[in-house]
Amino acid sequence: MWEYADKLKRHFRFSKGEVQFLLIGSIVLGFIFALRKWQNATIGDFILGVIIVLVSLTVHLTGQKLLGIKLGLGVEYKMWWNGLAISLVASIISRGRIWWLLLPGGIIFSLMARERLGRFRYGLNYWPLGWIGFTGPIFSIILGTIFKNIEIYIVNEPVPLFQSIFIFNLALAVCTMLPIPPLDGHYMFFGSRPWFVILFGTIFAYALLVALDFYSWMFAIIAGLIIWLVYYFKFEKEAWGGG
Repeated sequence: MWEYADKLKRHFRFSKGEVQFLLIGSIVLGFIFALRKWQNATIGDFILGVIIVLVSLTVHLTGQKLLGIKLGLGVEYKMWWNGLAISLVASIISRGRIWWLLLPGGIIFSLMARERLGRFRYGLNYWPLGWIGFTGPIFSIILGTIFKNIEIYIVNEPVPLFQSIFIFNLALAVCTMLPIPPLDGHYMFFGSRPWFVILFGTIFAYALLVALDFYSWMFAIIAGLIIWLVYYFKFEKEAWGGG
């Protein structure tokens, strides 16, 4: 525990480039998030959107950095210009209806040689990278869920701000899990397709349930398992000669 705390003290930081990328990405995605109100959007909505996005992206990246340091890997955020452009164009063309297509970028890794007892055999492999990448969406879901639970169980009445934080982070978790480089999901996809299918399937199913105003991780997990079974018998089993 103390060893890990020492690692965090020495290695947990956001570089100047990361801060710049986070600010630019937050401005673009904050504008997109405000556009979901389209003609009713105000400057206040834009400012609030930027703050929500900045906090959400920071929490998302923090989770990845924490696990990366634990595994002896440096994690750095890189913005995806093309992804942000796609998100912006989709939002404008749809008049704010496709605000949920969030493609902020992803992470790159570096070895922290002094923090490892040995080297990764044959260099970095996708298995640990996949779990580090997946930590970002998990932290996003946790952040959104915290505010949603406060709204439901403590405030006990609708709070637009808390709902906005919840739906943004859920959309961020789904989109960053897409298996498209440089998004987080491609690391898990190449590290383990079965794990990717069940994890992405569960998160995607939960997002669909929320869209139907039904909040249940139990049903989402069941749906994720069903998706995995279909994938296994349709693709994986045949690939291994079992079909």
